Amino acid sequence: MRKPTLHTRIKFSYSDQIINMKKFNLVLIILLSLSCNLFAQNSYVECETEPSQSDFDNIHRALDQLNAGQYKTAADSNVPVKFHIIASSNGTGGIDSIDAFNELDICNTRYLGAGIQFVHCGNIDYVNSNNYTDFEKYVDETICDANDALNVLNIYFVQDLYRVSGTDTTRLCGYAYLSDVTKNRLIVTNSCAQNSSTLAHEIGHYFSLLHTHSTSAGDELVDGSNCATAGDELCDTPADPRLSTSVVDAACNYTGTATDANNQAYAPNARNILSYSRKNCRDYFSPQQLQRMNNYWLTYRNYLACPAVAPVGVQDLTKKAQISIFPNPAQEFVTFKSDREITKASLYSLTGKLLLSDNNKSQEINMNLSKFSAGIYFYELQIGNEKRNGKLIKD
Repeated sequence: MRKPTLHTRIKFSYSDQIINMKKFNLVLIILLSLSCNLFAQNSYVECETEPSQSDFDNIHRALDQLNAGQYKTAADSNVPVKFHIIASSNGTGGIDSIDAFNELDICNTRYLGAGIQFVHCGNIDYVNSNNYTDFEKYVDETICDANDALNVLNIYFVQDLYRVSGTDTTRLCGYAYLSDVTKNRLIVTNSCAQNSSTLAHEIGHYFSLLHTHSTSAGDELVDGSNCATAGDELCDTPADPRLSTSVVDAACNYTGTATDANNQAYAPNARNILSYSRKNCRDYFSPQQLQRMNNYWLTYRNYLACPAVAPVGVQDLTKKAQISIFPNPAQEFVTFKSDREITKASLYSLTGKLLLSDNNKSQEINMNLSKFSAGIYFYELQIGNEKRNGKLIKD
């Protein structure tokens, strides 16, 4: 049974009927808001990640430490992530894991310049509960508190995400934490998690980036005179009046006419990932954004590490089955052999994406690796109730 929030405990009992009534009322609020305001997907609030003063203090302190000494080197680029897919109690409605890994692959391309590559740590965590399919910001993070992997960036995919304030309900694409080391997490709505930019956007926040239109540190001027201390505190991201689909055309050009405090016309970059531009337009991090994320990774997020020996699969829990993998390193073919029947053999990329799967149920399974590039891969063998996994190197 889901643990009630504080205000729920004060007003109501712990019964499932009351919890379900709370959920029904919240869903009703959403439906009424949708009806009254004609919400569509593109009218979601893009993101509700805004820095607090504590965030600013932590970020500035961490970035100032870079010259004092680095805790990681450029070779330490792997950032461990863990997917948590929230679905209905009957298992429906969750994001397809293939779509999630495809999005992570896009993030890896975006973050190359920051010296960061994302590797999935362990198995995907599937949470099937009707209590969390309509995910209320902050309130429903009780499930995150219970399921977060330690010292790993936890990514939660939810069917719907919203914030409730009084009688107002706002639908969200996602949000993240900028500097809270006890909450290494971000939450993304399924529909927004498959647009090639929202996941990269939220991860950018986790690594200290502010919105290009941020005013938390003051309004940035178009002439750049206060670019280092206002806006997003970076000088190679032009001042942004807060973009939207209404002022960015299909060709990703800014069409607005807004002016700053000096009456100068804005000329923002409508392709910046940390903007509120059209989702399909956002494919660019500036050099200073990439450098800032790298610095933050080196000095502040340096505690992130996957505790498992292999970034995917389940640890080798028993030694009942005798297995051999040959050749390893391999070139064109690899053979998995066991003294017991292998019910399933799977091959994963370094990021945890499933590449090959064989369900032929045999004591010897051969895989053709010829179409894959040289590098490190991970295998997982299902042998009865056992799961055995390890590294496979392709020459």
